[in-house]
Amino acid sequence: MATRDTAAEEMAVFRSFVQASRANIDETSIRAGDDPPDLMCRSSEYGDTAFELVRVEDKSIYEGVAKALNDRDAGGSYDELKPIRKNVEKKLSRYGDDTFAAFARAELLAYRLFLPDWPEDFSKRRTDELQTFFSDLLPESPFKRVWLFNWNDGTVLLSVP
Repeated sequence: MATRDTAAEEMAVFRSFVQASRANIDETSIRAGDDPPDLMCRSSEYGDTAFELVRVEDKSIYEGVAKALNDRDAGGSYDELKPIRKNVEKKLSRYGDDTFAAFARAELLAYRLFLPDWPEDFSKRRTDELQTFFSDLLPESPFKRVWLFNWNDGTVLLSVP
């Protein structure tokens, strides 16, 4: 069960996501779930839809980015996507095949808050890598779609498929 702070954050993130994504979700239908799902809503396209949310950043991302920037001139490298992949895989490991059976559809909303603004070419490479990661995960997960949302600036970074 999500803590009160986490539940409030997830509700705020989701409402912002609904505005940014134009996902055809009836905003009056949004309600907290029983974890899982984190949130439930009604989509004009799919009907009753479950959403699981996962915050994809943690302290290790900031430490890793700092390390990568410090080591860049020395030829060092750091996989700054590793913590993101780890957090998503950890979330996915919680579910069985029938976890969302009561819903017409289940989607995963991965979100980030305060990651730094990276140069455009760097960000494009990372987004492409995440798109591949999410595409590879979908067939083995209970989710029909995975979204990556930047809550900091209200943009949907990617949606798979």
